[in-house]
Amino acid sequence: MKRFSIPPVLGLLALFAFVLWDAHGWVGQTFPGFLSFENGLSGRFFLPSWKGPAVFSFQDYLGVVVLPAATGLLFAAAGAGLAAFIGRAGRPLFFFHLLVGTYLVLSPDFHLAHRFSHAELLAFVFLPAALLHFALAFPERTEGAVRVAVAPYVASAVLAVPYLLFFKGRPSWWSVVEVVVVAYLAGAYLFWVTRLASMLKRPQREADRLLARFLLRGQWVAFTLPFLAGVAVFAARIPIPLNLAASVILLFPAAVFAGGLMARLYESQMRLVASERMASLGMMMAGLAHELKNPLNFVVANLDALKEKATGSEVQEIVADIEEGAERMRMILEDFRFFAGPERKGRAPVDLNEVVRHAANLLRPRCEGRVSLALLLNEIPKVSGDASALGQAALNLIVNAIESISGEGEVAVTTGKRDGKVFLSVRDTGSGILPENLRRIFDPFFTTKPQRQGTGLGLALTERIIREHGGLIEVKSEVGKGAEFLVTLPSR
Repeated sequence: MKRFSIPPVLGLLALFAFVLWDAHGWVGQTFPGFLSFENGLSGRFFLPSWKGPAVFSFQDYLGVVVLPAATGLLFAAAGAGLAAFIGRAGRPLFFFHLLVGTYLVLSPDFHLAHRFSHAELLAFVFLPAALLHFALAFPERTEGAVRVAVAPYVASAVLAVPYLLFFKGRPSWWSVVEVVVVAYLAGAYLFWVTRLASMLKRPQREADRLLARFLLRGQWVAFTLPFLAGVAVFAARIPIPLNLAASVILLFPAAVFAGGLMARLYESQMRLVASERMASLGMMMAGLAHELKNPLNFVVANLDALKEKATGSEVQEIVADIEEGAERMRMILEDFRFFAGPERKGRAPVDLNEVVRHAANLLRPRCEGRVSLALLLNEIPKVSGDASALGQAALNLIVNAIESISGEGEVAVTTGKRDGKVFLSVRDTGSGILPENLRRIFDPFFTTKPQRQGTGLGLALTERIIREHGGLIEVKSEVGKGAEFLVTLPSR
């Protein structure tokens, strides 16, 4: 449970105890078959067994007071736990749960004692703002989303003025404002549902897509029934006992928790599968390089004898071409062995320029003649680390740069030293990165590629490698003008 959520939950617990204690005094009194507001309008908290004036029994107390109030307290406590569990959008999610919880805890008092009428109304009028805030902040909490989320709170504050002022003084006007508030809540709900559905197609982490899918499924039962009941009561004036429908809303945090749990299990499974695949691929590459090296050495060893016996310029040119091709094969195998080498538990001096050269040699064929791969390798001190891991990081950055260019373009790889540290810059002239994706590109399984065309692990693995070497990786990008990844590592 987050620290910011503890005081409100404790305060709501005290309010819950007070409401239950205060409402218990109404047991045994006669009620006309419904409960009314302080302004005289009929309420919607009742039991189907009421058929006119009846004695408010202890069973009525349990159904009309304890059930909705306990549901509200549990809903708020669940929101505090979810805020800590899902991480992203934790504050608006908790605030939404707190408002719903407060509304339900105070609802019996709103009909019986009328002590906290204004607090009840405020909780209700700010519900759509909290729902919109959560919809805008989940799953990525960008600065743009935070700025846009201010508008719903302003709208709720504007509606709150007549909503509170007209409650006692002008009940008929208040009823009109209440319809507007309910319509605002309905619009916020529909926006949230639409946004959840759009997340299933937008580029993002597969875990977020899975969580959105669970939210979308779970909320149909968790919110649709109470929501339709609320619309029927407040807009159509259909007498539905809201106190009996309130407990269904607890399915919402249950759906969020189930989705978050499944998302985490999925991420753990994918990390394990990716780790096993990388280990198997490394072993296969190392074995393949070893097996090919022996016959290649046999070919190279016999080239000298062939050159001595070759006569004629044409034959000598053919032998020279064979020798050049064999040398290129030898260099490629060395590059494969460099990246497939086992991870070293200890650290050793690493020449970052050599690491970049190996990566560039492997990736030049991938440029396909359309991408110019330029190396500007300056004299730099060695760094302490694992050459194979750093090579994998450089490889991932260059691959990412090449794939960002759809047509012709350039990838520039630069090394140098600055402020006593070594840096590696990989700059491309590709399409750039959208601002909303900049903060998420290092998240595991986040990818802008279509499904099944990218794992979203390359940059996440690179960031982890750089961090484990005591370094820092930063990215700068402008849409349409490419991107630059800057890696800074401490020198030996």
